[in-house]
Amino acid sequence: ETPHDGIKNIEEELGIKVDFESLNKLFTINHVYEKDGYINHEFNPTYLLETEKNLSELALNPLEVDGVLEASVDDLKKLSEDLQQTMFSISQKAYEAVQKEEQSTASSENASSNDDKKDGGDDDEIDAEYTKE
Repeated sequence: ETPHDGIKNIEEELGIKVDFESLNKLFTINHVYEKDGYINHEFNPTYLLETEKNLSELALNPLEVDGVLEASVDDLKKLSEDLQQTMFSISQKAYEAVQKEEQSTASSENASSNDDKKDGGDDDEIDAEYTKE
């Protein structure tokens, strides 16, 4: 589905006709959903529609829309900036967690290898140590 296809969704979900050119792109959110081995990657562009319509004039489809809000352009810009900063922070924390897990796994494997050496370990290592003398 392309952003232009989203116009059809606006009509179905909000009950208003919109020209794509009247939308202002705010940002794109990358959603990754994983469950039971299924991974779904989606990029969701988010647009601003400036309109003179009152919220009461919208025909919301209850199967598709949980709610709508009215906000000033400045508030939406702030929301966009905050959301981008939050997404960056989440990405950074996820990266750090992966790095920590990799270091922990490497340390654990290294400790296991050292334990093997103490317990007689791998024959190849013993042979290598023996031939060094």
